[in-house]
Amino acid sequence: MPTSGSDSQQNDVPVKLGMLVIAVILNFALYGYVLHQFLCYLEYRYKDSSRVRALLLALFILHTYHLSTLFYLVWKYCIIQFSTFKMPRIFLWPYSSSPIVRAAITSLTNTYMINRLYRLTGSKAQMICTAVPAVIAPVSGITVSIMSWTTTVYGPMSFGI
Repeated sequence: MPTSGSDSQQNDVPVKLGMLVIAVILNFALYGYVLHQFLCYLEYRYKDSSRVRALLLALFILHTYHLSTLFYLVWKYCIIQFSTFKMPRIFLWPYSSSPIVRAAITSLTNTYMINRLYRLTGSKAQMICTAVPAVIAPVSGITVSIMSWTTTVYGPMSFGI
């Protein structure tokens, strides 16, 4: 028996939300590793400069914020609005803020690594070759975030499966 388009979209909701939940669970597992590394770093009191310590603290705070917004997103989609089949077509603020937070984390990490690369090698050519993709990634993330904030009508979500 053929199904209508809306029935097909309703049947896809558990698959789409299931992938979101699995991704957030994996992110929580990786966050546990990050938390462990951060606490070990604080415990052993390495003789790093205050800039490096501030960078690590900023990265930890950004990652914590990102994970908490993802948890809110899953909570909203899977618990609060579980019976509403149109809910996956509504992009909440964590969806729009996630690319900006990831862009900030990427920018901070890449800036530190590019600086270290230049100090170790002294090669401006290597630094420039590394900096170009490092600039493109955060710009792309911010562009996606702006596009998701300005879009008012959403079609069915497609994950390319």
